[in-house]
Amino acid sequence: MSMLDRALAALESRLLARIRAVVARGELTAIGGGKMQAIQASLTAGEIKGDVEHFEPAGFTSHPLAGAEPLVLFPGGDRSHGIAVVVADRRTRPGDLPEGAACVYCPADGIARILLLPGGEVRIEGKVLRVAVTERFVHSTNGHGEEWLPDRVNSWTIGAAAGTPHPITPPEIP
Repeated sequence: MSMLDRALAALESRLLARIRAVVARGELTAIGGGKMQAIQASLTAGEIKGDVEHFEPAGFTSHPLAGAEPLVLFPGGDRSHGIAVVVADRRTRPGDLPEGAACVYCPADGIARILLLPGGEVRIEGKVLRVAVTERFVHSTNGHGEEWLPDRVNSWTIGAAAGTPHPITPPEIP
């Protein structure tokens, strides 16, 4: 092996070590709350890392279960500060989605789900559906609908004058 080959092999070895230091996969062992979730994970080779920030997209959050699988990045290869960029849980991930579909689901058991299906269908599945609205609830299907306000319900139908508003007493939702 020439001197150049040895130098390239050493460089390649150092680069691979740096890349391995930047990305790690593991198993979630604990999670904390707060403005930015912090997780503890058991990474490959038995390395335990705590206070790993769990970055989540704005407007979305979850509380992953112990045993879920984080993908942790260490900026610059500095293993003292990890960032979990995603936490997956193959134990309850829905595997029955049609091509092109999207799903929000409860990782605890996979029972409650919101499915966005091809063709414009939105399906909500679960044992209980609870809707709590403080000002106004409107639903409409093919030109027929209702508007629920705190003191009345307005109804409408295609080709007909708006229905007569009538007082309501909605059930209290805890």
